[in-house]
Amino acid sequence: MNTLEAQRCRLQEELALAEKELEELLRTPNPNKTMVNFYSDLLVRNRELIRMIDTHLSQSSHWITDKAIGIAKLADGLA
Repeated sequence: MNTLEAQRCRLQEELALAEKELEELLRTPNPNKTMVNFYSDLLVRNRELIRMIDTHLSQSSHWITDKAIGIAKLADGLA
């Protein structure tokens, strides 16, 4: 697992915990609006970061695949 994948896993865990804590907060009779905003912003931020990491990992994967295909073609040409 590379650094970005580890970061993504950590963000997923934080996201799940924040969702749970927000649900608990919203179940209280009079939820603190500041805390609701904090958790809502945290959820948006973590989802955005996860999406950006996924995009980057996808692009990296395509780059590696393209390089591997190029190397294989080069090797075939030398054989």
